[in-house]
Amino acid sequence: MNVIYSTDIKNFWTKSSNDFCKQVMTSCLSNRYFSYIFNLETLKYEWMSEGVTNVLGYDKSNLDVLLAIDNIHPDDQGWHTIIENKLQELSEEFGKEWLANYKIVCDFRFKTSSGLYIRLLKQMIQVCESDVRKRYCLISDISFIKKNGEPRLSLIGLGDNDSIEDIPLQINNIPACPFSPREKEIISFIFYGLTSKEIAGRLSISPDTVKNHKKNIFTKASCNSSLQLLNKCIAYNWIERSDIILKSAK
Repeated sequence: MNVIYSTDIKNFWTKSSNDFCKQVMTSCLSNRYFSYIFNLETLKYEWMSEGVTNVLGYDKSNLDVLLAIDNIHPDDQGWHTIIENKLQELSEEFGKEWLANYKIVCDFRFKTSSGLYIRLLKQMIQVCESDVRKRYCLISDISFIKKNGEPRLSLIGLGDNDSIEDIPLQINNIPACPFSPREKEIISFIFYGLTSKEIAGRLSISPDTVKNHKKNIFTKASCNSSLQLLNKCIAYNWIERSDIILKSAK
């Protein structure tokens, strides 16, 4: 399979020569869709199309990953976490590059800026840039197709790969928070993309101490990415969003 680069995606959406392709996509997706590139290491949106305001009501400059996860319907946040867990399990079983052979498709309910919930379809593919893990995501409003029901996860095969549809998902009991107060502090900085050196400076401890804490955090949470850790912390109420904002601002 050919490698997809984030710069190629940005060029597609910004060059006027692709107007016809955009019109075709609009006719297939309805006029309520947007796309973005998400950095899995820094938990930052690196690029986002203008359609986000039409779909969610938020200006893209005001949208961050914490707000995005917070606005997932409370009944769907657990499912959203289970989906990330399942993707991790598949990566561990078949290798980190295995998911690059598939388009990841899932759905969930999201609260818009007006307070109304809509059903969103998220389609994701892995993109490459200097060995940094990123996802290109296409989000479309499918409320007119599906209003009720639990979220679903499917992997659509790219190239000659077979699709894996409606992957079984199961929600388990919510575990108690496994983190110490110091680990919670470090997690709050992780969510804002700070490096170990930057966190060490904030807390007046050594970078090696931060690295040890981070290793323990990911082990306790059974996570291998900051995004999965963020999903778990919010879905399981391990850390309050207000605490994250307060600590990160210090």
